[in-house]
Amino acid sequence: MILDTELTNPLLQWVLHKENRDKFGNIMPNHHTQGSPLGFRYLHNPSPDLLASGFPYSEVRDIADTMLEHYDLYLDSEIEPNYGYLISYSEEGHEVHPHRDANYYGDGPDPTQREYKPKYWIGDVLHCRLNVLISKPEKGGNPIINKLEHGIQENEPWLCISGAHTHSTTKVEGSKPRILLSLGYFIPTAIVEAKGWFVRDTER
Repeated sequence: MILDTELTNPLLQWVLHKENRDKFGNIMPNHHTQGSPLGFRYLHNPSPDLLASGFPYSEVRDIADTMLEHYDLYLDSEIEPNYGYLISYSEEGHEVHPHRDANYYGDGPDPTQREYKPKYWIGDVLHCRLNVLISKPEKGGNPIINKLEHGIQENEPWLCISGAHTHSTTKVEGSKPRILLSLGYFIPTAIVEAKGWFVRDTER
C-alpha cells in the first residue's frame, strides 16, 4: 500500500517549514549527532500552539485510521504513552542506532507515572509502531529490523514490533531529508502473536 499524497502532503509541508521545526522540534536523545535529527512527540494530543501553527491533526488522524485498517487493528487501539504519535526529521549523515522500545510507561512525560521494569520486559501488551516515510532521502534511511534491511518507498507504511524487535536505520545520504511519521500503540501481546508478528523466545 502507498498512502495518497493528499493525506501526507499537508504534514510534509508543515515539517518542511523551517519555522515549525525551529519552534517545535526537539533534539533527539541517544541519536548520532550528524544529520541534525529533530523529534516531535505526543502529536496525538492537540496542543494550542501546534493548532495555531496549522499542524494538520485531521490528516494525521486519517493516516492513522488508514494504517490501522491496513493492518487489521482496532481504530481505538491504545496509543502508547512514551512517544505516542511522533515525527522524526533528519538530514544527511543521520542513522538511528539499534534499539528496542519499552512495553510499559518508561519514558513518558509524567515522571510520577513511570514504571521500572527489566529492559526487555514483555507483558500483556507490545509496543508496536506504524511507520511511514513522508519524505524518503535520495539514498539510505531504510529501516533495519532484526538485522534485515527493508527497502521502503516514500509513503509506503511498514509495521515494527518495536518492543520486541531490534530496529535501526541505514544512513541518510543526499540533500533530501528523511521525515518519518511513526504512530505508537500498545497492542495486546496475544493479538500480535495470533497475527504471527511475534514469536516468543526467538531471535529479536
